[in-house]
Amino acid sequence: MQSYQDRVLVQALQGEVGELVKAMPANATHHVIGLMPTQGSEITINGIVWVVERIHSVRGWMRLRLKRP
Repeated sequence: MQSYQDRVLVQALQGEVGELVKAMPANATHHVIGLMPTQGSEITINGIVWVVERIHSVRGWMRLRLKRP
């Protein structure tokens, strides 16, 4: 989850949804809760479909491969 105050990132956390909701800071203007993709899942970016080959959620990177028909 990422919490923002206007356009400034205030807090970033990982965990279960219930825990994240309890940890939301009161001074934030909006929150984003997302799901990390898993290996083998498909991601569409600007209409191009990619397959997730590797992901490291702690370091914040993933390796994608272009999906071929």
